[in-house]
Amino acid sequence: MGAQMWLVVFTLLPVLGTMVGAVAYWLRERARWAAVTAVLKQGPRGTRAQSATAHIEQGRM
Repeated sequence: MGAQMWLVVFTLLPVLGTMVGAVAYWLRERARWAAVTAVLKQGPRGTRAQSATAHIEQGRM
């Protein structure tokens, strides 16, 4: 039993910790880039920017 606990403590736990850390990092970066792209899609006054084709389709220029 002692040898099996050594295996769990020194090999499996660090591997699991690394995997959990990688997933947490990925989720954090995904949220950060979602926030960055949301800001970049805003206009100068905080309104949502639209492309020129969207204005033409709506009859505005």
